[in-house]
Amino acid sequence: MIFASAAQENENATVELSDTIILISGRKVVAHVQSVTTSKVIYIPYDGNTVKEMNRKQVHRILYKAGRVEVFNSLAAVMVDDDNWQTVIVTD
Repeated sequence: MIFASAAQENENATVELSDTIILISGRKVVAHVQSVTTSKVIYIPYDGNTVKEMNRKQVHRILYKAGRVEVFNSLAAVMVDDDNWQTVIVTD
């Protein structure tokens, strides 16, 4: 029991020391963000060694481990009331 608890604490500490990329779909990617360009986000997944990149249009926001938040795009889906016609959003 003690070993499982210690392993879980180590994993939680690793996740807490990582950045979190939140995609416009709502999915979260825990990683170390290397850089953000005008078109791409370059990162290393917290459980991997390889550098990956994703299109910046897919990113809603990035929560950095230092506490800074950088917002890029709106979420793809937003919950609205069925009877409120004023909340309709037209997109491209």
